[in-house]
Amino acid sequence: MGKWKKVKLDDAFASGWDDNAFCLGIEEFDETDLKNDPKPVQDESQFPGNAKKRKKTKKLESLKEEQQNITKKSRFSERQVSISSEKKKAKSKVSNDFFDKEGSDVEDTVDLTASVTSEINTKQTLKDQSDKLSDKTIVVKDRTLINEKLAKVTKKKNKKKKAKGGSVNEATAHESWAEVGNRVEENVRDQETSPDKVWKDVCGVPASVLDNLQRLKFITPTEIQRKILPIAVDGKFDIIGAAETGSGKTLAYVIPAIKRILEVRSGSGQVKGPKVLIILPTRELAVQVTQHVKEVIVGVVPKISYVTIVGGLAVHKQERVLKKGAPDIIIATPGRLNQLLNGSDIEHLSLLMNVRCLILDEADRLCEAGHFKDLENILKFVYSKSKANNEELDEEELATESRKVRKKRQTLVLSATLTVANKNSALGKSISSDPTIAAIAPVLTKLTFSNPLKVVDITRSVVTAENLTEQKILCEADEKDLYLYYCLKTLPEGRKLIFANSIDHIRRLHSLFTLLQFPCRCLHAHMQQRQRLKNLEAFAKSEDSVLFCTDVASRGLDIKNVRHVLHYHLPKTYETYVHRSGRTARSGLDGTSIMLVSQPEVKLFVKILTSLNKKEDSIETIQIDAKIVKNLSSKLQVAQEIEQIEHRNQKVTKEKSWVSNLAKEMDIEFEEDEKLTEHKSTKKLENLKMQLSQMLAMKSVDKPAVNIRNPCAYISDLN
Repeated sequence: MGKWKKVKLDDAFASGWDDNAFCLGIEEFDETDLKNDPKPVQDESQFPGNAKKRKKTKKLESLKEEQQNITKKSRFSERQVSISSEKKKAKSKVSNDFFDKEGSDVEDTVDLTASVTSEINTKQTLKDQSDKLSDKTIVVKDRTLINEKLAKVTKKKNKKKKAKGGSVNEATAHESWAEVGNRVEENVRDQETSPDKVWKDVCGVPASVLDNLQRLKFITPTEIQRKILPIAVDGKFDIIGAAETGSGKTLAYVIPAIKRILEVRSGSGQVKGPKVLIILPTRELAVQVTQHVKEVIVGVVPKISYVTIVGGLAVHKQERVLKKGAPDIIIATPGRLNQLLNGSDIEHLSLLMNVRCLILDEADRLCEAGHFKDLENILKFVYSKSKANNEELDEEELATESRKVRKKRQTLVLSATLTVANKNSALGKSISSDPTIAAIAPVLTKLTFSNPLKVVDITRSVVTAENLTEQKILCEADEKDLYLYYCLKTLPEGRKLIFANSIDHIRRLHSLFTLLQFPCRCLHAHMQQRQRLKNLEAFAKSEDSVLFCTDVASRGLDIKNVRHVLHYHLPKTYETYVHRSGRTARSGLDGTSIMLVSQPEVKLFVKILTSLNKKEDSIETIQIDAKIVKNLSSKLQVAQEIEQIEHRNQKVTKEKSWVSNLAKEMDIEFEEDEKLTEHKSTKKLENLKMQLSQMLAMKSVDKPAVNIRNPCAYISDLN
C-alpha cells in the first residue's frame, strides 16, 4: 500500500478525461482498481518520473503471485483431505448397506455390490484427480522459477522494442507464458497412463469391458495378452498361442470372443444360433472359465448370454436351458456336448456351424483318447453345411453360404505345452517332430483355419514357471506316506495340492490324513460333480487346507495362494508334470513343486527331466531331519492301522448289504454269523483311535533341526 502525490497529467494521457483528472487526491489505493480501470495503458516511456511507482507495482505483482501459489497449495491439500474423508464414508457405507440387506438373494447381493463398487470407483477417481493436482503444484513451482528467467528475457526484448519506438504490453507477455505453462501441464498429464488407457491401447475393447477389468484389478495386460489381443480382437487372424500356466490365457481369448459377439449384434444381418463356442477338457476348468466370462461381461450392452454344458450334471436341465433361447457363448466339455448334439433335437445346437469364434483351450489334453473322438464329431458338425439361414437354398447356394460363414469365423487354439519349430509358417504345412506337436497334430488336421495363421509362443526353453522352486525326495515306495506326512508338517503355511495316479490312492490318503487331523479334501473322477465343486470351493476358502486329487485338477484351475504341489506319484508324461506344477507359482507369485521319487520311478524321473531340458542336479534334494521323521513315524503307524481296519469294515459292510438285498429279492433268509468278530474289531478300533488322539495331543518338534540326512540316494541309478 502507498500514497500518491498530486501529479500533473500529461496532455496525451489526459485527453478524453474530465477537467479534474489532472489532480489525484486519493491517498490510498487498491491494486484491483488498477486492473479494473477502463482507461488504456500507455507506453511507460511517457512517464519518466514514475520509476518508484513502477517498482512498487512490480513488487506487488510478485507478492501476489507468491500468494496465489500458496493458496493453490492449500486448496490442493484441503482437496486431498476431503477426498480421503469421503472415501472412508463410502467404505463405511459399503459395510452398512451390504450387511443390512438381509434375506436378499444372490442377484440382489451382486447388484448391491456393483452399485457400491461404482461409488468407490468414483471416489477413487476424485483421489486420482487430487494426485494429479498435487503433481500440478510441482509444475507451478517450476513455472515460478522459469517465470523469473522469462521476465529478465522479456525486459531485454522490451528494451530493444523501446529503442525501435514500439510499445510493450506486459499483460500479453504474461498470458503467453500462462499458455506455455498449460502446455507443460498437459504434457505431464499425457505421460500418466491409467489402466483403461493401457488396455485400450493394447486391444481396443469396449468401454464397459474396460470398466470390468479395472474393477477386477486387472491393471495391465500380461505378456501373452499383450501379444495375442492386438491381432485377435480385429478378427483378421487365427491364433495358436502357447504360454506357461497362470499367464492369463483365459482373458486372452475371452475378450476377442466378446468383440465378435458385439460385431455380430451391431451388423445388419441376423446370425442365428450361438456366436462363440469354447471347448475345454475338464468340468472344473469349464466352470472356472464360465466364472471369468460372467465377471467380464457385467454391464456390457447389449446383454450377452452364456451357458455351461458339462458332464456330471442333469442333462435334462441343460436341455431346458438351451431350449429357452440361443446363448451367445457356449462353454462345454467334449463328452456332454457331443451327447447333446447326437441325442437331442435342440434347434440352437443345430446352428453351431454359424459360430463366429471357435476356441480350443488346453489343446494337448483334448487330443487324448477320452476326448478326441467327441471333439472330432463336434468339429465335423461345426464345419458342416447348414440350412439354418434359409431352408430353401439349394446345394450350390448352401456351399456358398457355408464358405461365407467360414471366412468370418475366427479360431483360437491355446495350451501351456504347445511348441512350434517354425513360427512363421502355416502350422498345417510344417509341424515339428517334437512329441508335443505330434500329439496335437490330430486336432490341427481337423481344424479349418479361415484366416492367416499367427503363432504366439512365449514359452521359455524351460516350460515350468520362472519363479517355481522344484525339489525331490528319494525314498522307498512304502515310505512315501511317511515323507508326505513330513512335508505337510514342515512346509510353510499355504494351500497344498497332492497328486496321485489312482483314485484308490486318493481315497486312502484322504482317509489317512484326516485321521492325522489335517483339513483334507479330495477330488477325482468318480465323485459327483456337485461334490467336486463343493470340495473345490471349500479348499479355496481355507488358507491352509490340503487337497488330494488326480489329474482332473491338473488343468487350468486357478486357485489363489496354492503354495505347494506334491507329486505322490510321478506323472506319466512331462506335459502332465508341467500342468500339475502350474497350479502353483501363478501370476508372478512363488511356489514349490516336490516329487516323491521311489526306486521304480527313477527312469520316469530321468525322462521328465530330459524332456524339460534339465539336469538332475538342478532339482534340489530336500534334507530330512531324522528326529522329526522318528517322531512322526509312530503316529503314522497307528493311523495306518486304523485306516486299514476302517477300510476292511467298509468293504465287509458293502458285501453284506449286497448279499442281504439279493436275499430279500429271492425271498431267502439271511443269517449273520460274524457278530463276535465285529465286536472285537470295533473295540480294537476305539482303542487305537484313543491312542492316536493322545499321541497327536502331545507337543513335538515339527521344524527341521541342524542335523540332517537324506533318506535314500539313487543318484547312481540316475546316470
